[in-house]
Amino acid sequence: MFYICHGDVTQQQLCTRATALLAGRQFNVTAARNWLNSVSTSLPCFTGAPIVVQEGAECPLKPFWNIPGRDCDVRSFPVQGNFDLNKYIAKTWYEMTWLAPEYIDPIYYYQDYQHEYEMQPNNSIIVRVSGRNEKKECFFENVSLTTTSTPGKLTWHDVSADVPYNVIQTDYDHYAMVFGCYNMTSSGMCKKARGWLWSRGKTLDRRYRLAAHSKMQDLCLNPAAFFPTEHKNECVRDTGGSTSLRALVVLTAAMLIFVVSLTT
Repeated sequence: MFYICHGDVTQQQLCTRATALLAGRQFNVTAARNWLNSVSTSLPCFTGAPIVVQEGAECPLKPFWNIPGRDCDVRSFPVQGNFDLNKYIAKTWYEMTWLAPEYIDPIYYYQDYQHEYEMQPNNSIIVRVSGRNEKKECFFENVSLTTTSTPGKLTWHDVSADVPYNVIQTDYDHYAMVFGCYNMTSSGMCKKARGWLWSRGKTLDRRYRLAAHSKMQDLCLNPAAFFPTEHKNECVRDTGGSTSLRALVVLTAAMLIFVVSLTT
């Protein structure tokens, strides 16, 4: 509950005009309302009928801002200076937040989402993706990244589209901010894009988040429009695809040898 005095304060320290806000973390704040009703008798200064905000569908946040006096043309957005691809793909990146082309209900968020990389002889990069879908089931897939003539500007290839994958800012050891716009106006204002805030660990220190958010705002992006990703139950890929099968084969063979030895 929040209380705001936006009027004059009398000599008796009474507020002449105030607003009280009752807020909740969920759409349904029944418990909070019940609490307010139970303590209302001890708050005689609160008078008047409350204005109830209807609880319904969440309104999506606008991901792109057209800020007067700031260059919001995505074609002019810079990438990380002196970009080192080998450092960037050397270790796993864990997704902290991500930007989707359109609003997605929180019940459909993926969790435990991460990328691992493998450079190919043709200089393309295999991205080994893992995570949990909205049913909390593990998924694994491979997509690819290809380089361009500009260091830091890559292209993300998956079954749905080829999307620019521009490493806007990274320190290689803690965080990376990636953004790619694939639908823009004639003036360069982005309409649809994908973006990520990555971490080398399953959490990200506040100072690195602030650094990334500051860069987002410099590029006319709204950090609050990025969806959060939790990391609580990592999906482990069976690298060989048959490790457990090989173990079963070895065990079966050993049992057969043992049985044969008993019968002879």
